[in-house]
Amino acid sequence: MPDPDKLFATPWTVIENPESYCVADAGSRPLAYVYFEDERVRQSSTRRMSKEHARRLAAAIAKLPERLAQSGGN
Repeated sequence: MPDPDKLFATPWTVIENPESYCVADAGSRPLAYVYFEDERVRQSSTRRMSKEHARRLAAAIAKLPERLAQSGGN
């Protein structure tokens, strides 16, 4: 099995798009998309979170490699 550290190079970054945040590895490979909607009516009907909530979630995902390294990888 390939080494996950080499598969998803760090640091991970958050890239803002018009309707989402993309978490990408150091090679610009997309790892996760977090979608948002700020219009309350559309937010409810599309079941998307607010832009601020999506930003915080994307930032937390981008910090996962650091947190895993701090905890010893387990």
